[in-house]
Amino acid sequence: MPQSAKAVVRQWFDEVWNRKDAAAIDRLASPQCVVHGLPEGGAGGIAGFRAFHQAFVSAYPDMQVAIEDLIEEGDRVAWRITFRGTHSGPGLGIAATGLQGQLGVRG
Repeated sequence: MPQSAKAVVRQWFDEVWNRKDAAAIDRLASPQCVVHGLPEGGAGGIAGFRAFHQAFVSAYPDMQVAIEDLIEEGDRVAWRITFRGTHSGPGLGIAATGLQGQLGVRG
C-alpha cells in the first residue's frame, strides 16, 4: 500500500532535515522535481537542492524542524513548520554568528 502524501512529508522533514540524511533526498524526491527558492538562480533540480541542503546543514548543524500543521486534501499537502537552530557553521556564504533562532515556514 502506498504511503499517504502526509506520511511522505513527515518522512522528508524527519530524514532530510532532522536526521540530516542526504541520501534520503534521492529516496524521497523525484529526479525530475523542480525546486523553487534556491539561492543563486531561484529554481533548480535535485542537484541544486542537494547543494543547498549540504550548505544549510553545515551552517546550522544542530537544526531541528518541527511540523506545526500538516493538511492533506486530495493530491495536495500543505504544511507549516518551525525551524530552530544555531548559526555555528560556515555554510550559505555567511560567517557563523553563533546566534540561535527560529523561523516559521509554510509550504
